[in-house]
Amino acid sequence: MFASLLRSEIRDHARRPATWVFFGVFLALAYLLMIAAGGAFPGGSVSFSGDRVLVDAPAPVAMMMGLLVFLGSLATAAIVGGAATRDFAVGMHPLVFTTPVSKAALLGSRFVGALVAVFGVFLAIPLGFWLGTLMPFLDAERLGAASVAGFLSPVLTVLLPTLFFTAALFFAVGALARRMLPVYLSGVGLLLGYLGAGSLARDIDSRAYAVFIDPFGLRPISILTEYWSVAEQNARLVPLSGVFLTNRLVWIAAGVLALGIVALRFRMAEASGSRRVRKPEAAPSSAAPALSIPTPRLETGWGIRAKQFWALTRQEFALIVRSGGFRLLALGGLGFLALSASQIGSSYGTDTYPVTYEVLGVYG
Repeated sequence: MFASLLRSEIRDHARRPATWVFFGVFLALAYLLMIAAGGAFPGGSVSFSGDRVLVDAPAPVAMMMGLLVFLGSLATAAIVGGAATRDFAVGMHPLVFTTPVSKAALLGSRFVGALVAVFGVFLAIPLGFWLGTLMPFLDAERLGAASVAGFLSPVLTVLLPTLFFTAALFFAVGALARRMLPVYLSGVGLLLGYLGAGSLARDIDSRAYAVFIDPFGLRPISILTEYWSVAEQNARLVPLSGVFLTNRLVWIAAGVLALGIVALRFRMAEASGSRRVRKPEAAPSSAAPALSIPTPRLETGWGIRAKQFWALTRQEFALIVRSGGFRLLALGGLGFLALSASQIGSSYGTDTYPVTYEVLGVYG
């Protein structure tokens, strides 16, 4: 049963236009990032490890891959969250729950199928990097002899562990909440957590904590390779050891924990209290006086359109501000603001004035 459902899930994701749109977007982003780092655009450059480090060396490739996985978190949320909430969105879950399919087979096939789809989408990143290195208009001094291991190693150490954790998180939130909004909110919270890790890393005393709150692995890679020579950065693969290994194990364990929670808490039944039955309204009394209904009059013109625009704008603004999602996002933003504000005026343990470039470095 699981194998049959998994094949169906993979075929379903492969037939969805959104899957190929995401693949094309990340292929283009990876290609543009590589050629930008290779000097394709005069007057602008992208550097992750210094001017003398080759852009197709293993360490910069790992950093660029981690950055694109970070930027693609909401795409992961859309694919995985959609798989978790699909039946609830179309109202098919009561029928699905009556079929002879076990909870393990249903949830397992949905998660693994979505994970395979997301992994296939993000394989566009190393492909885009490789295509970028083939362009003849790049600065030859910035390119080396790109190796297969240099492109595949980050796939195993950066891409797969991060996708496993983010997919497990979004799947658990979607399956338990049965709606997409909490999935997107968790994605935004994940991005804020990463930005908070970057702020903490400005202080040497807080760098150990930043390692454990960076699910994308960028900060551990930076810490692991910061004292490498130029020759080492151009030749060595980023080893899965030290703080980098610790970070990967921590977030893989977090993904396993998220899957364990959804396995325990998910119920193949209609949520209690999810629907409220409205009582039928009493029929109007025959003794009620007749109402005088005025004749409607259609008004047109710029004046009435302006009033309608203003009234609808106020209504939509009030709906957004009063929603739970907006409040959670606002609280997350305030939390990030408070966390980052504590780092302004201090750079690597040295007190500085909160001048403009310091503030931009934190919030820019």
